[in-house]
Amino acid sequence: MTASSLTGRWIELGVTCDFEAVEAVAALFADYGLNHGVVIEEPFTQNLDGEDVQVDLTRSVAVSTFLDREIAGDETIDEVREALSDLGGQYVVNGLFIRYLTVNKREHEDWADAWVASSSKTNVGQRVTAIKPWYDYNPEPGEIVLALESGLAFGTGNHASTRLAVVTLENELIPGLRVLDVGAGTGILAIVAARLGAGGVDAVDIDPVAVGVARENAERNGVADIVRVEQCIFGSDDSRHGEYDVVVANNVASLLMDLAPSLAGAVRAGGLLIL
Repeated sequence: MTASSLTGRWIELGVTCDFEAVEAVAALFADYGLNHGVVIEEPFTQNLDGEDVQVDLTRSVAVSTFLDREIAGDETIDEVREALSDLGGQYVVNGLFIRYLTVNKREHEDWADAWVASSSKTNVGQRVTAIKPWYDYNPEPGEIVLALESGLAFGTGNHASTRLAVVTLENELIPGLRVLDVGAGTGILAIVAARLGAGGVDAVDIDPVAVGVARENAERNGVADIVRVEQCIFGSDDSRHGEYDVVVANNVASLLMDLAPSLAGAVRAGGLLIL
């Protein structure tokens, strides 16, 4: 095994603040951050069908930057903290968040190759790995590899809720069971279920773009004969009542609450509901 060599030590500094303070905080961080880089994450709201996304002005904004630990130290952090305290006299700026990071690369490894590998492969579960369709990857014995193209659909495997759903399917799905995936997105959970041995999988989504992406991904992964993807408004009728052994729905909490009766009704007695 090739030894690792230290190539990067970083300090992440971050705060949450009101919108009025974002410009001032970003300017301050830019004075200290690597290449004047600043990350601004605005909170947003999204309606149930995912069509309307708006910035939520009632919530705080996260602002962060990265310092080189070989150059910056406690003195720099103290300067930033003092400057933020001064800004706190004019704006609402919450306490400073500090995280120390280390970036390693293996000896003789090319940075470009390392970036391609890290951005093209995601460990989604205990045995499931998602890769870009064009990425050349040699799986480990027993590893389930999914070639996924996300397009504009949700579900690349990076989100924590997706990973939790995948792990639950890995641990609980018995081969031959019928599965329903509500809010399929890229179809990742439906495809995982099929690859784990589900006897049949229905996947539904309200978004026609997601439906097209999920169908293509099912075809790409050789499970189009098992996974059937349909565009529909789930819960608009009771045609799926008690039909499935497993129902999985990876959606926002407000939508899950609205769909709760239909989701519960779609699971047969003694079946499994994964939310």
